[in-house]
Amino acid sequence: MAIDPVKVKAADFINDGGTIKAINGTTSTVDSSSTSAATVIQYAIDNLPTTGGRIHMKSGTYTITSTITVNKAGIGIQGEGDGTLLQCNGSAVSPMFAMADTTKRSFNNFENFRMQSTSLGNGLAFNTSYFTRSVFQALE
Repeated sequence: MAIDPVKVKAADFINDGGTIKAINGTTSTVDSSSTSAATVIQYAIDNLPTTGGRIHMKSGTYTITSTITVNKAGIGIQGEGDGTLLQCNGSAVSPMFAMADTTKRSFNNFENFRMQSTSLGNGLAFNTSYFTRSVFQALE
């Protein structure tokens, strides 16, 4: 079940001077905003339909202060290449992304963004234990 970009409009994430905003892909309104990127990303994931959807992260630096939980299949998180950076203190937040439980979920796609720990040598980007048929794609 691939995500059909024509049927599901992406939520856009922007870093507006340190405030992260989730712009609704259908209504163009701000659905959520916070200084915590993890809070806004989690909000967007939690509010996607049960069939999934896309989240588009515009270029910018997004500081992740807690693990982001993937709780359904069919989620696509896409950045704009090298200009989209998710960073965290790997000693405090590890992993950045994890499954909600031991239910195997498939068709999740993570692509075109960088991830970095500010604590060199520490941290895990993804706990992929229960991701199946998912894509982790390098920058274009």
